Amino acid sequence: MGTMSTYTKSVLKIVFLIQLFSMNSSGQERDCLVCTFPLTPESLKPGQADACEDLYAAACVSANGKYKYQDIIKKEQAKIKKPVVDARNKAAQQMGYKDFNDALKSKLKAAGLTIKSSPDKEAWERLVNPDNFLSINGDADKIYETAQQCGKEKSELNAIPSYLLTEPAELKNIVHRYQTFQTKYKELSIKYNAQDIPNFVDQFGWRCKNLKTAGSSLPKSKDDPRLVQECANIPQLKRQETELFREEGSEGYQRKAEQFIRSHIVMDTSLGSVSLQTPVKSPPKSEVESLRDKIKLLDESITDTCNSYDSIVTNAGKKVTSDLKKEIARSRVTVESLIDSAYSPERQKLAAGIAQSAKNDIQDLVGSLVKDPKKRGDILEGYGDLKISWMQKPEASSYTKDSNGVEVLNEETAGKNLNGSARTAFFDPELSFFTSINAFYNPAGSTGKEKTDEQVTMQPAILSILDENPYAFLGAIAHESGHKIDPYISYINGYDLSGECEGLLNCYRDSKSIKLGIGQSGETMADYYSSEVLAREIQKLPQEQRKQALMSSMEIFCLSDVDINMSPFNEVHPETSLRIGGIYGANPSIRNVLGCKNDSSKFKTCGLNVSILDAPMVNPPTKDSGATAAKGAK
Repeated sequence: MGTMSTYTKSVLKIVFLIQLFSMNSSGQERDCLVCTFPLTPESLKPGQADACEDLYAAACVSANGKYKYQDIIKKEQAKIKKPVVDARNKAAQQMGYKDFNDALKSKLKAAGLTIKSSPDKEAWERLVNPDNFLSINGDADKIYETAQQCGKEKSELNAIPSYLLTEPAELKNIVHRYQTFQTKYKELSIKYNAQDIPNFVDQFGWRCKNLKTAGSSLPKSKDDPRLVQECANIPQLKRQETELFREEGSEGYQRKAEQFIRSHIVMDTSLGSVSLQTPVKSPPKSEVESLRDKIKLLDESITDTCNSYDSIVTNAGKKVTSDLKKEIARSRVTVESLIDSAYSPERQKLAAGIAQSAKNDIQDLVGSLVKDPKKRGDILEGYGDLKISWMQKPEASSYTKDSNGVEVLNEETAGKNLNGSARTAFFDPELSFFTSINAFYNPAGSTGKEKTDEQVTMQPAILSILDENPYAFLGAIAHESGHKIDPYISYINGYDLSGECEGLLNCYRDSKSIKLGIGQSGETMADYYSSEVLAREIQKLPQEQRKQALMSSMEIFCLSDVDINMSPFNEVHPETSLRIGGIYGANPSIRNVLGCKNDSSKFKTCGLNVSILDAPMVNPPTKDSGATAAKGAK
């Protein structure tokens, strides 16, 4: 037997603590699951503010003004991606390769893309694990020998001192070398473009669109008339593309594809010939002067040639990589490896226990919030049926052998044997279902004869948080469970709670609160319900641990905020600091549990007029605090 993994040790430790704290001295069950949870190191570090003043600044921002989690974001991302990396390596080994990298290098070489003996590590990583579709543009010369060679040969040509030469024969030789260079990389570009005809045609469509939108302001070249003509024949071009697609992989395909590219090379003028004619109205020039003019034009054009070639090689490499990933993602080895890594019995037991605590707390909240007996009864009964989606291994009949003899999921049979996200998770070459920190609630539904249960899906990246920070998992699953009674979903589920939520939402619409935006009501109410659950659970801890426990529960928010690269506004979720500080941190139940003595000067206090078990009201809400928002706070 091998050594026990770190993950197994941590799970066993948590399970042991659960068992230890679930009994008191008389052997009776003790309702304090959170008492077993560890506090995260980041929650113990001083923040930029106190949790009672600004929970976001306390949980996510250090005393020096930097993100608390910025030093561990890469470590966390690598941890999340590791199961995918391991699964790909196992699948590649079954295919006869050393690992995934070895398989990819072999596939690239077979496509004519020979890898450098020592490719740039960061560039290679961007090829294998791209963060977005633009992530490896400009990396070709760092990975492939042929792309590097283009730049090297270009530099050699640029270094020729033609202005010092006076003999026509010498200058003609330089012109010949330039033209030979362009011909060489034009032919190579045709070869690599032919490996992905759809992308080539997409690029053509992009040029045609620019031609139309730019109008008279579009720079003109001698190729424009041909481009205009090609753009006028797009339907014919698309039909040719479709016919080639049908033949992809067959004998003779490469020849036909290259012929197609060659006949439409006008789509990329940088690979076309350069006009070497002098202007008609220019005074006559000597042969030497004319040759120098030609060399100057050629010298300017070869930079475009290498840039275009780099882009074409990059795309060809991405296509080979994507095709390999598609095969590996569907392989039985990958499927079973990822399911084993994410959906262990230990995690399922712990997740179910946390989910039950969250549902119990929401049911308690519903008892105070919903006055209508029929609505209240339907909701309470419904929460008893709400389950966590847990992916199971597909049946053997879900697999078939591909052309390489590898067992892979069959799209049709897998659809019959798998439920929910599992139906599509393994048909994504990036396997993003297993690397995205995400979760979602699905109401019950039916399509034809097929019925789907109401359930909460916690994706594997969030399940992995269970190992070190169950508080964050508690907050996340409470949020998703809360969607069951958000203003819109409650209507779908048959018990419209928009009226019960309106007072609180009006409070959040205030600019002194979070200035709730249009379309954000559902996510905001889910955050609010999650904050109530955290208040009820954290209340069970000793007073001195409560602030750190609450800050630990904010980890997912803090991590996502570190990695943000675009404006967070005008989305279905309020901005992160508003969610943490203005919804969780300003909840009167949270503030009472923490022992906050005054209202936050940063956010208006908003909460429903509900009881929080038997907790004493440390800071009773004032008339203006918004704590009675359900009755119409302004």
